[in-house]
Amino acid sequence: FKGHSDRIWTVSFSKDGQRVFTGSADGAVMLWDAQARSSPESESVIILDGSSSVFSPDSRWLVRQSEKDIVFRDTRRRMDLMKLPSAATADGPPCTPQDGWKSFNFSPGGDVFVTVGAPGFHVWRMTNGPPVHSLTVSNWAELRGRPIFSPTSNWMVLQRGSRELAIFDTVSWQEIRTVKEDLRGIASYAFSPTGHLLAVA
Repeated sequence: FKGHSDRIWTVSFSKDGQRVFTGSADGAVMLWDAQARSSPESESVIILDGSSSVFSPDSRWLVRQSEKDIVFRDTRRRMDLMKLPSAATADGPPCTPQDGWKSFNFSPGGDVFVTVGAPGFHVWRMTNGPPVHSLTVSNWAELRGRPIFSPTSNWMVLQRGSRELAIFDTVSWQEIRTVKEDLRGIASYAFSPTGHLLAVA
């Protein structure tokens, strides 16, 4: 794959393996055809970090974080359909974070999208179109890291501070358990394929 003129900061595959997303320090975002190794789409945006893009499970949506917004792109129609601004605007949703979006992710079924930004996290319901804001869970300080879901979507895990994980029930969205690491802090976490185990490193 050739096309970027500077260091690539982020890369991810669509779930169907047909597309590859790349973001580079050259200011370009590219969607590649994984088989033809060609880039049918490119546009000028700034990618903030290596965790700033994710495909929906059905590969329809590519969600990326630009300098100012979270952008939902319909990969079938090849167009951006919605932006979640990082700062409050008169016509924006009533859930913009105080200091910008920190992370986001889809549930395994793709029907739920979660964004993280102080003072908590926001739950969005995915329909046939762009997401619809459903719930704001506030008063959770120092949330960081990408939210992850158990394979059955029953639980969601978020890192709180450097040494603590909060596990939430995805029906009530209440915290049901806290996992603490008292030694060197938490660098990564993941569910096992069955969802019965949560690995913390």
